[in-house]
Amino acid sequence: MLSYHNDRTKFKTSDALNIKKKLITVLLSAFLAVFVTTHGHANDGGLSQKDSHALVVTTTDPKPKQAELRSSLISWLSLQTENEASEIEEKLTLNRSLEKKLCPGTLVFSYVESNKRLILANCENHWRRFIKQPSWLQIKTNKPEKVDVAARELSQVFLLKRNISKGMSITQEDLQSDRLELPDFTSFDLVTAKGSPMIASRDLTKGQPLASNDVLTGVRVVVAKAPIPSGSSITEKLVALEYRYDDVPKDAVKGEKSWSYMETNRRLLVGEIIRERHLRKAKLVRRKDPVTLIHKSPALQIITTGTALQDGYYGQSVKVLNTESGKNVMGVVTGRGKVVIDSER
Repeated sequence: MLSYHNDRTKFKTSDALNIKKKLITVLLSAFLAVFVTTHGHANDGGLSQKDSHALVVTTTDPKPKQAELRSSLISWLSLQTENEASEIEEKLTLNRSLEKKLCPGTLVFSYVESNKRLILANCENHWRRFIKQPSWLQIKTNKPEKVDVAARELSQVFLLKRNISKGMSITQEDLQSDRLELPDFTSFDLVTAKGSPMIASRDLTKGQPLASNDVLTGVRVVVAKAPIPSGSSITEKLVALEYRYDDVPKDAVKGEKSWSYMETNRRLLVGEIIRERHLRKAKLVRRKDPVTLIHKSPALQIITTGTALQDGYYGQSVKVLNTESGKNVMGVVTGRGKVVIDSER
């Protein structure tokens, strides 16, 4: 009887613990539901302020808007002058290349000279253009600033005296030397041209300072006047000297001395620039071919005929049979079929 009572007591105690656990679980679930409901609707749409901002950024167009040169220039000029933006919009005329020019980065305008005749439009890390200030604009008068002339860095530049289109010739008569305050500007150096012809790499305007990349300097190179088969000797009938401005290879043949006594190692097309890699030494004397023997001495020069006993290139010593004396002599190849006998032999 006692054992049964103890078992019953244990059963009741276990039952009570289970009920307590279930009650605590129910209370915690109710508390969490109230907390989520209260805080979940604190912001509109059930999003926190941070989440709402992230949503706006995600839906924004990722493609950046490019600045238009014309409209940006009009806005800038309206701040620098007494003229209204509407008047500037109506009267302002730009050349065709600038009318629809866009800047994918930061576009900054500034005056190049103190008299404000020239404007620099600088699209940072992309391009820069110089624009002549329209004469009808009324510049705002500001109080003169004290400038330390000694501290200013002036650069030697060349200004254009006329408009020059892309590909047109530029001469020294088209340039006017001046000194301007142009930071981060690489001016064209006339000395590096060394008297070679010059052309404009793009459309250039009068009064514009000439940058180094505004000019293409001609390089005098050897080009093929006609198709030249492989193994052909280079002669004046096959090649010509021309000035080229673009895509001139570093090993381009640039003078007559560079191709004398040379022959091609591949076929060349009309107008193709001849390069050093296209040429090899030509055999000027071939074995068993007749040659002209020139015997030079301080007193006289004797010219006879002979037969080459071996092949020879320019400057190479070869053995030749003197047909008149019947003796073998040594000489130096100096031209096609020409051998000069060493006077000391």
